[in-house]
Formats: sequence, structure tokens, C-alpha cells
Amino acid sequence: MEPPVAATLTTAAGIGLHLASPTIAYVVGRSARIRKRISPEHAYDLFTTIGAALCLFALLELSIFPVGQILTFGLLFGLMAGAVAPLALWRAYGKTPTIRRPTPRTISLALLALCAVAEEIIWRVTVVHLVHNGLDAPYWIAIVVSIAGFAALHLGLHGARSVPYFVGFGALAVCLTIFLGVGAAIGFHLAHNLVIALVHPKPRDSYVRPVASEVKW
Repeated sequence: MEPPVAATLTTAAGIGLHLASPTIAYVVGRSARIRKRISPEHAYDLFTTIGAALCLFALLELSIFPVGQILTFGLLFGLMAGAVAPLALWRAYGKTPTIRRPTPRTISLALLALCAVAEEIIWRVTVVHLVHNGLDAPYWIAIVVSIAGFAALHLGLHGARSVPYFVGFGALAVCLTIFLGVGAAIGFHLAHNLVIALVHPKPRDSYVRPVASEVKW
């Protein structure tokens, strides 16, 4: 099998596994036996990470993954922006960010972090490349697919009320990728999810807050 064909199939398998992750999480949640071994949140994070690993392997094989964009100023900027975004939103709604007690276990935080990186690799790099270069579609269409697909994937996880937030989140991640590199989007997503996992707003019942990953983002 020719390398480009193998890489394309590997990429398709990775994206397919990620798209199947919400369904896998649902199945896990419905089975008491499986839930004893893994939670729905961890199942989503784990299968998304595996899918992203397949995509990353294929992109590296084709020498098109922007490795040089990872450890840059953009990563630091993204980390700061991701931490500030949910805190600022909660304050805008008149809530007080409060440290969660008890904090999530180490394995949960590790999977949450991996999932954040994985989703950026899939939606901001792999999907955009496939739509723009693979399908020869205009770049703006690839961006729209990246944002809309990211939001649609989480529709079943968090409901219709969360869609505007996911659309805005995806749009900001795309802007960071375009202007500062994918490292900025990864840093933004990573810091955002960790803040939401470790901090919660009070009062908690007044407004809908963004949902943390682990089924999260």
C-alpha cells in the first residue's frame, strides 16, 4: 500500500474513532459492568486520544504536522488565554470561581489533558488538512467544517444550549492556530479544561456554565 494511501486510511480511522467516542461513552454509561472498569468520561477521553494518535502518526508520516508550532510563544499565550476565558465568563455572570474539593484524581487530569491536546490535533490540524488539501476545498470551508464539526460532536454530550459556547470556543481555537500556531490552540484548550476541572462557579444553579472535558471538550 502506498504511504499516502496508508496515511489517509490511518487518518480516517483516527477521526472515525474520535467521532464514535460520544457513542462509546454512552454505551459505557448504560452498562453497570463496564462502568466498574472505566467511566464514560474516561472512555471518551481515552478513545479520542487514541484517535488523535493515529492522526498524528499519519501526519508525521506525510511530514505535514507543524511540529515547529508547538513549543512557541503561542503555547504560552494559549495557556494564559485558556485559563482566563472561563474565569472571565463566570465573573461576567456574577459568579465567584471557587476551587473544587476534592480535586480530580491524577488519572482523570491526565486523560483530560491528553483529550484536550487530541481534539486540537484532530480538529485544528487533521480535519482542516483533509478538507483543504485532500478534498481541494477552499480554506474557509475547512475552517467552517472544523468549527461546526467540533460543536456538533459535543451536541449529544452537553445539549443544544452549549452549542454557542462550543462554536465560540472552536472559532477562537482556529484564530489562535492561524495567527500563533497550533501550539497556541493546544495551550488554550489544555488550560481551559484544567481550570474547569479544578474550579467551579458559585452560585452553581443560576446559569449554564461551560462543561469540562472528560466528556468534556
